[in-house]
Amino acid sequence: VAIMARDAAALDYALTLAGSEALRAPGDVPLAAGTLMIGIPEWADQADEAQLAAFRQAHVVPEGYVIATYASIQIAAQAQRAAASNGSSPADTLANTTFDTLAGPMSFNAQGDLAQNPFRLLRYDGVRFLPIE
Repeated sequence: VAIMARDAAALDYALTLAGSEALRAPGDVPLAAGTLMIGIPEWADQADEAQLAAFRQAHVVPEGYVIATYASIQIAAQAQRAAASNGSSPADTLANTTFDTLAGPMSFNAQGDLAQNPFRLLRYDGVRFLPIE
């Protein structure tokens, strides 16, 4: 994608390219500003600084899927505690609760799927991918 954008620019051809989260992988040719990606936002950009500091203190870089993984652990722990306190099953608790997580509030539908789609349209600004508002 980076090579196609570079070559199109050299031909003075306006081209907008889009791809998946594979665009985050470093390459020999830099991505062109304006490249679009469907992916998850950098959760660390939205997280509380004190929580991020706890990751860093534990020598964990809070990037990629680290925060999403941590959020899943938070959900499992909250569902287990809630189920134990109210006598329901963890599955019922998952289907009927909005969980507060480091990645924001999360809830699930009756099939157990995440109710909110975490994927967004993002645009590369020359340094990183930012959500298109």
